[in-house]
Amino acid sequence: MTFDVLQLKETYDSDEDDILNDFYIPVLSGAVRYCRLAGYFSSASLAASAKGMAKFLQNGGKMQMVTSVQISEEDSRAILDGLTQPDEVISKIMQKNLDEADQLQKDHVSALSWMIAKKSLEIKVAIPLARDGKYYTKDLDRNSIYHQKIGILYDVADNIISFSGSVNETAKAWNDNIEEFKVFCSWKPGQDVYGSNDARKFEKFWHNHSDNTRVIDLPAAVRERLIKNAPKTETDAMGRIRGVYAPLDLRDYQNEAIQKWFDNRMHGVFAMATGTGKTHTAIACIKKICDDSEHNLIVVTCPYKHLVTQWSDALKKWGIEAVKVYGSSAQWRDNIGDQVRHLYNKILKNLVIVTTHDTFAREPFMDIIRSSGNRTFLVADEVHKLGAEKRSEGLLESYGIRLGLSATPERYFDEAGTKKILGYFGGIVYEFGLDRAIKQDYLVKYELYPHIVYMNDDESFEYHKFSRHIAIEASKNKPDREKIKQMSLKRANIIKTARDKLAKFRDILKENDGTLDHCLVYCVGGQLDEAASVLHDMHVIFHRFTFKEDPEEREKLLKEFENGNQDVLLAIKCLDEGVDVPSIKTAIILASSNNPIEFIQRRGRILRKSPGKDRAVIHDLIVLPKHLPTDKIYTELEKSVIQKELDRLAEFASSSDNPEYSTNLIQTVMKEYDLS
Repeated sequence: MTFDVLQLKETYDSDEDDILNDFYIPVLSGAVRYCRLAGYFSSASLAASAKGMAKFLQNGGKMQMVTSVQISEEDSRAILDGLTQPDEVISKIMQKNLDEADQLQKDHVSALSWMIAKKSLEIKVAIPLARDGKYYTKDLDRNSIYHQKIGILYDVADNIISFSGSVNETAKAWNDNIEEFKVFCSWKPGQDVYGSNDARKFEKFWHNHSDNTRVIDLPAAVRERLIKNAPKTETDAMGRIRGVYAPLDLRDYQNEAIQKWFDNRMHGVFAMATGTGKTHTAIACIKKICDDSEHNLIVVTCPYKHLVTQWSDALKKWGIEAVKVYGSSAQWRDNIGDQVRHLYNKILKNLVIVTTHDTFAREPFMDIIRSSGNRTFLVADEVHKLGAEKRSEGLLESYGIRLGLSATPERYFDEAGTKKILGYFGGIVYEFGLDRAIKQDYLVKYELYPHIVYMNDDESFEYHKFSRHIAIEASKNKPDREKIKQMSLKRANIIKTARDKLAKFRDILKENDGTLDHCLVYCVGGQLDEAASVLHDMHVIFHRFTFKEDPEEREKLLKEFENGNQDVLLAIKCLDEGVDVPSIKTAIILASSNNPIEFIQRRGRILRKSPGKDRAVIHDLIVLPKHLPTDKIYTELEKSVIQKELDRLAEFASSSDNPEYSTNLIQTVMKEYDLS
């Protein structure tokens, strides 16, 4: 990765920005040289920047740092009186710091030692001078090293990023203090002069040419002690560098899934329940391939843009930087083309791209993949969504390594699409269902309360009309599949927007005395205003959670919901789009659907574990026609549809803690519609 693909701001302020994750880690991951002037340095900064530093070292990066230590008044007088030498004072201070380090700090110091031993890090120490050239500790001059906080980074293409401001090279500075700095990029018009000036300033200190500061090499005693205690292997050192940022520990079943995938020649689908860690299981596969070999092109594709960000953030937790690609090809084609060429020419070790299903299946992206010439690995999240005719065009033979992820890999009423997906990816190599996840305490237990809602006369008429048209078209020798699809969508919309759902919604709220704890009300767009009116009438504190909020506002709403400042989130689509809201304790699904895939996905997200949550309650509204059609042939057809819906309910109820509630309701409905 080269710097010019990063989306960097011109200024960063820790009061508003996540400096560590938004700046420090991404730029270090693309750097091959790092020059740093910092007021104070401690090995704890390795913990704060561990992921970026690990990738920096994998790039063969070299770091040069001029830093300082705080000299006491007593030590300053001893130097001035000629009783001791500056390097002896610095050695004493540093060794005292080493003696007092706790175990975690010792691990970080050990990683620092390995960097020094391998000549990946060179440190010099600066001591400020008074105007008469003597050492001193207070009333520091503005030009002293304590005020020179500058970083200069270089990538493989000789792009330069420089930053300057109030950032010290310590974990506290990057995480806790209110810090701000400016960023200059050499490839941006008018900014290259700033990087050049910062580079000259660094060289001045590095070569001890400053009038107000004396710069010395790291004291020999300190260097020797560090090297003596350095890890003996790169694996040990990199593990300590990552420290608290090491990848999440995988569960036994995740390791089992990974092994089965490798045993299947790195092809296959993980059919794992929502909430059981498919993402991290897949990233572990990516990491193993990148650790074992170089010059791999990895493409992760997912349904929506906000999931691109979620995947990118998850990859960062494993020390993997990814390039996000979506939208107009004019925004990314040249940069991605350059990155792929760098990979082919072995300038980059590996390249990870995260994109959307739509971009993945468009010609500009497919052209880059076809012509890459690299070993290419495809990870398809929500892989069942790639069975659609247009999106399936992106399933190129160029991808020699293939991994699909889905809680529901089989497509609803699309046998051909399911066959295409499973054939391309090599079948399902590992299954981890919801029942097993609940039994093994990876998801919370739940109670399911189905509620029957009857269509009114107009809705029943329209529903039966579409059912007849669908049956007639499907019976033809050459049925129009697109026509059937459109009529099915219109029929499904009658179920989703049935008028009497709102009356049932009000009844559910009354049963809960109008008080709800961490409740999500899931509806379709046409129900939003009316559902909001019901909540308002019941004096329930709620907020809308829709496509209109920007990512920052969504994050704020989720935090308020998690903290209990909002009783209810009134949402559309979020449970179908992969938004993680693990703190949900109660869910009322107004947007009910006959599609079992949608319910499985929604249920899995509702059952995610969260502090203070030991179970979940799901209210599912099931819509049925008020009466059956008079034509006998269509009566039997509608009966079969109702029976399938009851079968679906019975299956989902079997995993719940209160299956008898659903069983009683099913028996009542079967009697009402004369079902055997």
